[in-house]
Amino acid sequence: MDLFLGITNLLVLAGLFVVTVYYARQTKNLVQEQKIARRDDTELLIYINDPGESEWGKDCTSSEFYDRVISQYFGEGGDFKGTIYRPFEYEAGIVGMDEDELNKDENREALIQKNLYDFMRRLLVKRFESSFGAFRQSIDNFKRITEIVQQFITSSGGKYILDRKLIDQIYQDEEDEIAEELDKFEQMLTSGNYPKHYKVYKLNEKEFKQRDQFLADI
Repeated sequence: MDLFLGITNLLVLAGLFVVTVYYARQTKNLVQEQKIARRDDTELLIYINDPGESEWGKDCTSSEFYDRVISQYFGEGGDFKGTIYRPFEYEAGIVGMDEDELNKDENREALIQKNLYDFMRRLLVKRFESSFGAFRQSIDNFKRITEIVQQFITSSGGKYILDRKLIDQIYQDEEDEIAEELDKFEQMLTSGNYPKHYKVYKLNEKEFKQRDQFLADI
């Protein structure tokens, strides 16, 4: 949750910085090399060169921000842990373990949920590379569903549900369709109504081995 709040604040600052730099450069191009000539000691004539093409690329500050988002926040092993998309690892107590340390069933279930986490991580990177506006909206959406998950865990007495259909969607649907499934997942958690066959993770039982870390990583 702290990650999403921090990124939101950075986006506001980055947006202001981009706008400031853009207009500063446009103004500089517009009035560059202006020449003033005096006529009859009373009239001033201002000659302004025609605006030329200008290129705006990443300077040092914006490049550092770009690298932080791509590498530190949403890179492989970055700050974004995607905890709510891979609860099995926390239940089984295998967070941080190598694949060769897991048995066949553990490895299979962990891989299925990790694929969902990887999809969400790549989706955020794609949104960021698309535009600040799209990325900001995605961050707001992720922040909202994370808050709903926390509320659901509290109101349900320590339970959490991961929609298996949501996992299956990433192999066959487009991004917009997956987004719709995320909305349905959010509504399901909000209402507390979910199919009986859904996997229910019970955080307060001893079978859920890494409860504290799960709650902290959310």
